[in-house]
Amino acid sequence: MKLKTRPPKHTTVLPGGRVLDRIMRLLVASVATGLIYGLLAYASKSSCAGGFAASGEYVDTSGNTTESVPSCIYLTLEPSGWVYLVMALTAIVLLSRAIRNSPNEATALHLIRWAGMIVPLIAVAALVISQVSFMLVPLQEWAPGSDFSYFVPFGSVDLEITNMTTPSQP
Repeated sequence: MKLKTRPPKHTTVLPGGRVLDRIMRLLVASVATGLIYGLLAYASKSSCAGGFAASGEYVDTSGNTTESVPSCIYLTLEPSGWVYLVMALTAIVLLSRAIRNSPNEATALHLIRWAGMIVPLIAVAALVISQVSFMLVPLQEWAPGSDFSYFVPFGSVDLEITNMTTPSQP
């Protein structure tokens, strides 16, 4: 008895079917990479210049009682739109080169395969660089009323400075 062989999962009767299949894989992988980057690129940190004494009075960073309400700084890291733009442009440029400049199907498949590796690599590199540089922002060096500068490449950072809220009494 002869067993029927199944066709490969990703086949099409269209001309250039392997290239179309690879393009579809590239699009799905790029969208998935963008979603994963968007989910993992968030972080936050905060610091307050002072606090409360046991008696409920305000204290400054040195522990001395003060009349003024201590300030707090909040930083929030979010995904950068520039990373999405670079990922999209990389996929578009390599896909355009594969379609327009490839002398044969094998070369086109090779370029599309490269795009499928480069797009996730861009997201991973941007994620690692932004998270590490965000962790290295020295919040303890911030003093109320002074300028606070930081550099977080491949990430968008929101800075908020507010007065400390009073603790709730039981």
